[in-house]
Amino acid sequence: MKRIIYFALLSCVWQSGTTQLTIIPLGTQEPIRWLAKHNDTLLIVSGEANYYTPEHYYFAKTADLGQTIITLPSPTDTTHVMEFFQVVGNDYYVYAPMGREVVLKSRDFGWTWDTINFLDQPWINDFLMIDSTFGFMGGPYGGEFRIANQSDTNWVTGTFSAFGLFNVDVIASASYGDSTMIGYGWNGYTQRTDDKGQTWNWGYGTSWDVGKAQFVNKDTIFSIGRAPSKETMFYHSFDGGQNHGGFQLGENIGIPPKQDGLDFVGTDMHFDSPNHGYIIGYSSSFNEGLIFETSNYGQNWSIYHTGINEDLYSLQKMNDTIYFIGGRKGLLIKWNTNYPLQLLGVSGEEEVTPIRLYPNPASSVVQIELPPLSSGEFALSDLQGKIVMKSEVSSMKIEMGLSGVLPGIYIWRFTGDNGNKESGKLSVLK
Repeated sequence: MKRIIYFALLSCVWQSGTTQLTIIPLGTQEPIRWLAKHNDTLLIVSGEANYYTPEHYYFAKTADLGQTIITLPSPTDTTHVMEFFQVVGNDYYVYAPMGREVVLKSRDFGWTWDTINFLDQPWINDFLMIDSTFGFMGGPYGGEFRIANQSDTNWVTGTFSAFGLFNVDVIASASYGDSTMIGYGWNGYTQRTDDKGQTWNWGYGTSWDVGKAQFVNKDTIFSIGRAPSKETMFYHSFDGGQNHGGFQLGENIGIPPKQDGLDFVGTDMHFDSPNHGYIIGYSSSFNEGLIFETSNYGQNWSIYHTGINEDLYSLQKMNDTIYFIGGRKGLLIKWNTNYPLQLLGVSGEEEVTPIRLYPNPASSVVQIELPPLSSGEFALSDLQGKIVMKSEVSSMKIEMGLSGVLPGIYIWRFTGDNGNKESGKLSVLK
């Protein structure tokens, strides 16, 4: 039986001074993990089961910015939930655990669903379709992945194994006529394809646990994740994912540090241009959801109170002024960005000048140029993680000899005394 429920809503407005956020009741306690946009329609999707309630699934949409909510029938049954959800053209895709993992597709805007792929084991970390002919699934076991490069029903299995086991955690993509896609792995490496998975080029990211990643343009990729020390980090790449820099979110603005490093957890982000974007998350010190905003490529962030004591999970831009935010316990917030939010503080880096290494490839020496007034530790390690060179640096330009370094590909990392981090590849030829 199809379940179709229409809600004409009386919204609840949380307001303090000139701040305005509108909480829209959904009639569910399920966490809103995914928000997606299809033309002018917002799709609202729960993301994990709440076994304390009789239903474990919620799927709805609104075409009038939250005035009317239409709940849609479940693609499976109410004891299963959607793990990943996305819109491609006029089609909807969902990955759902049902004993056997399945990929489902709706061709009629979510009213009916067809099973297009079965998985032999539950090993999906992330799932992404660029179009109906090219999709990718990354798994946590043995560097395995599945790719569709002919149609969304024809999937083949492959393995990343060149640099240890590359287990794909998060996938980001943007189509520029060549089907660009990048995968971030738990071990810090990245894999990028520009030809629908026929060839892959690897790079190195600075987080061991990337949670979200977004192509802003062909060369600019931003991501949020968790460093080995567990603090939430913002990372940036301006060369298509070959090199990354980053710093801790929330530092220097009064968010008290915690021993486990998990005080602020960034969960989602949206950049409408390389210089401007938002990150949402939750601070346990303040016991509320926070919104981070940057207007200078992520170098500095204004951090705002929401006054809402729930985790924030998902962020979706609808037009030039309206965003929606999904959260815990069925939370859906409409945010008009024309209204200023209450400022908590400012966080970030000083003006960023990328580190330069040249020549690259190098043979006998490599020149390292640091930003002005930089100091910290520079390290070079092989692909197994063994450090072959390490030095404290404080000059703007350094010449490093490579006489004891064997030919091969190495990872360089710079950790500044101010907490900034950058990394990249160095090829050594003899």
